[in-house]
Amino acid sequence: MLTTPVNRYSKGLRLSKLSKGSLLAAGLFSSMSVWADTATDFYWGGFVSQGVVTTTQENTFAGGSDGDISTSLREMAVYGTWRPSSRLHVSGQLMSRRSGSLSDGSPRIDYLLADFRFDSCECISAGARVGRLKIPYGFYNDTRDVPFTRPSIVLPQSIYFDQARDLMLSADGVMGYVSVPFEEHRLDYSLLIGQPEKDDNVEYIYLGAGLSGHFSRALGVVSKLDFSDMRDRWRLTSTLGHIALDYRPGSARELGLQKGQLDIKLATIGAEYNTERWSLTAEYARQQIDWSDLGGIFSVKPETDLESYYLQWVYRFTERWELLLRYDQFFYDRNDRDGSELPAVLGLPAHSQWTKDFTVGLGWQISERLSLRAEVHRLNGTAWLPRRENTDASKTKEDWSLYLLQLAYRF
Repeated sequence: MLTTPVNRYSKGLRLSKLSKGSLLAAGLFSSMSVWADTATDFYWGGFVSQGVVTTTQENTFAGGSDGDISTSLREMAVYGTWRPSSRLHVSGQLMSRRSGSLSDGSPRIDYLLADFRFDSCECISAGARVGRLKIPYGFYNDTRDVPFTRPSIVLPQSIYFDQARDLMLSADGVMGYVSVPFEEHRLDYSLLIGQPEKDDNVEYIYLGAGLSGHFSRALGVVSKLDFSDMRDRWRLTSTLGHIALDYRPGSARELGLQKGQLDIKLATIGAEYNTERWSLTAEYARQQIDWSDLGGIFSVKPETDLESYYLQWVYRFTERWELLLRYDQFFYDRNDRDGSELPAVLGLPAHSQWTKDFTVGLGWQISERLSLRAEVHRLNGTAWLPRRENTDASKTKEDWSLYLLQLAYRF
C-alpha cells in the first residue's frame, strides 16, 4: 500500500498512514491497530469514484458491451467513527454503489456497529462487535468497497464474486475477536454469527434466474484466522463459513422448486508476502453448494463443488505508481471443469462453467486525495459474467476482454 496521509477532521487525531485510514474507512477497529492509537472522539470522511467500462463481444459487464462504453460504475460513501470511551467505538458507513443492473445506486447502510473491547493484558486483546458487520472473509472483503485500499478496480472474481457481493459483504449479528501477539508475530481470530444481506442477484447466481419465489431468510456462521509478523512483511489467512438460505417458491413454481433450504459451505486459504517494492498474494477457495432440499431441476445434480484461486503480483515503481499482474481462475464444478455435464442438461454453453482471467492494471496516486486506475482483463469463459446482465447465455462468447478506467477521490 502507498503510505500517503489521510485527512484530519478532529483535533488530536493523527493518522499518518493510508493503512490506518483504510481501517477506519472499512469500520475495522482491531484490537492491535486502532485501539492503540491516541485518537480523539470523532472522525469522519468519505470517497467517491467514477468508472468507465467496455467489453469485446456481446458479453455485458457493468452495462458495457461490445465496444459500447458504460459509465454505470460508481461508488459514493460517507463514513464515521465515534469513541465515547476508551473501550467503546461506534462506527458506520452509508454507501451508494452503481454497477450496471447489479446495483442501482440506492443508498444503503454498508456497516453500522458498536465495538466493545474487553479488559486485556499485554499478551492478549479481545472484544466484541454488534450491528451490521463486515463478514471476515479473505484478505480484501473488509475493505473491498474503498477504492484506495483494494489492489484493482475489479477484485479477483474467483474469490470476491460481485454477483454474490451483498451475501458475502456484511451481516446483521455479533462477532467476537481476539488478538494474541508473541515474539515478532501476531495471531488474530474472529467469529461472526448473523444474517447476511441478500438481494435479487443471489437468485441469479444460485438459482440461475430471477424467479417469482425468493430467499426469505439467511443465517451465516463465518470464522477467520490470520497469522502474520508484526511488520506485515507476510501474512497467512484462512476462512471457514456456512450460510443457509431459506427459499419460498412463488406462484409460478419455476423449475419445479419447492420450499426448502440452500446450504453453502465455504473455505479459503491465502498467503501474502510484502517488500518495499512489491507484494505477492495468492488465495484459494472452495464452496460446496447443496440444492437437494429444493428438489425440482436440481434433483439432476443436487450438489456441486466450486473451486477457485488467483495469484497476484503488485510492483510499486514509486510511491505514486504501481503495476498489477494477476491470473484468476474459477470453476462452477471442480468435477466438471470443461462444462460437459450439467450445462448440456440445462441448455447452457459449456464456457458458462469456468472463467480464466489474466489481468494487467496500472495505478497512479495523483495526490493524497486522488487516484486513477486502468485495467485490462483477457478472459476465457463466462462463469462470473453477471447473469442478470446476460440473461441469454447462448449469446455470450467464450473468449472476450474487459477494459476499465476509474478515478477516485477521498475527503
